[in-house]
Amino acid sequence: MSEIGSLRTRPQQRFSSRRRTIAITLLIALVLALVVRWYLAGDTVRILSYRVDAGGIQLGIGLETCSASDLRADVDEDAAQVAIEVRKQRTSGSGDDCMDVIEIELERPLGTRLVVDRTTGLTIPPAG
Repeated sequence: MSEIGSLRTRPQQRFSSRRRTIAITLLIALVLALVVRWYLAGDTVRILSYRVDAGGIQLGIGLETCSASDLRADVDEDAAQVAIEVRKQRTSGSGDDCMDVIEIELERPLGTRLVVDRTTGLTIPPAG
């Protein structure tokens, strides 16, 4: 009788041990996903203006940041507009009179397309 009782508890122990391992693995994966998302998210940056090169492919985007690092631009292009969202991780400078520039290469020349801040939906003016 004691052998039968011990045979019944071993699969339950293995099952609960397996569940605990799966739960811990899922928890670690969730924490890693949150850390990666936090790092990649960053803060959105206000876009002030843009300049386009003679070929219409390179855009210099003027940003309302002060010595920002880890700048990343997401660009969506279609026939009517170029929508841009810029994010930063850190700002090492201080003061209100700062501007950083990030270079963006378009898939095709800008032409008559509008340049739009994807975060606000507003049209970005060319630098004057």
